[in-house]
Amino acid sequence: MASFGVMLLGLKDGLPSGIEAGPLLAMVAAAFVSGYLAMLGLFGILRRGQFRWFAPYVWGLAAWTLFTLR
Repeated sequence: MASFGVMLLGLKDGLPSGIEAGPLLAMVAAAFVSGYLAMLGLFGILRRGQFRWFAPYVWGLAAWTLFTLR
């Protein structure tokens, strides 16, 4: 939903040059669906109480983010 909101806020300035509305909406929809599915998977893991898989995921994601942003 956040990407949809950002898209709507950005549309007040007009579309960026070279990007048509159709592909932009497709990208927003793909981001929404993939994010929704990821959250369903994560909540499923947490609901089953498998926290031992959640902590390494968070640490790995944090490390990857820190090293990539350098």
